[in-house]
Amino acid sequence: MAEIWLNIPQAVVLEATGDLKRARGLKERDPQLLLVKAALLLPPLGSVPIEPDASDEEVRLAFRKIREKIEPRSSERSYAVSLRRVHAKLIDGVTAKGRRAPNLPLEVIDPAEFVCLELDDLNAVNPRTGETIFYDLLVCARELIDGKSEASFGSEFSSAPREPDIGDQKLAQVSQAMIGGTAEIGSSTKPAPPLSDRDLRSWYEERVAELTAGGEASSGEADWQAAKRQFPGRITRSRLRQVRNQFAPADWKKQGKRAPKTVK
Repeated sequence: MAEIWLNIPQAVVLEATGDLKRARGLKERDPQLLLVKAALLLPPLGSVPIEPDASDEEVRLAFRKIREKIEPRSSERSYAVSLRRVHAKLIDGVTAKGRRAPNLPLEVIDPAEFVCLELDDLNAVNPRTGETIFYDLLVCARELIDGKSEASFGSEFSSAPREPDIGDQKLAQVSQAMIGGTAEIGSSTKPAPPLSDRDLRSWYEERVAELTAGGEASSGEADWQAAKRQFPGRITRSRLRQVRNQFAPADWKKQGKRAPKTVK
């Protein structure tokens, strides 16, 4: 199968839904309108499971639970959450192409570039200055969904389409009854925001100072495990690796013999 390339809003829809056909069908010349249409295609952030043979009373109970979770502008929040996941995957190596200037040819972008960039509309920008660094980003669809179960792929990536689940149908009916077919359902739990470069650097410098004072050293894996415990879901391994390369003592980065005590 030839590679399929998606613009950023299309990639967000694919990341959120696993539906390639839906993502590729998202087309609009106006970038702002494209984002609005993408947000409206996204699924709710929260849901309440319903058994296939649920009674009407159980459905009504699920209805009440969903109402407790509902949050205004959920479709916009859902877009922001999925956009961050796409960004994290670009940092981790999913192939993307972009233009250095509006009229230049597309070129493959080094994943390391995305560590210091943010995704904005169809482009990648410098978050400090707002300057566009890459225009008209395209993301490899095959790599973006790599790792998801085949059951969640659209028909173009799966030979057997997913059969609708009766429980899913009842949940959809509850959702439609509640929101009139126009709004989305949101979870009251907000995802943790990405950790800033300054806070990550400050934490790591303190870690180095503390361990060094105790005569201890730390491996790259130990640093990564400590960072995940301290900031769950807020950093990537590649960001931590960059900070470690900059601020870890030279002895910590040597292969082979280390200091007497090494943090596990």
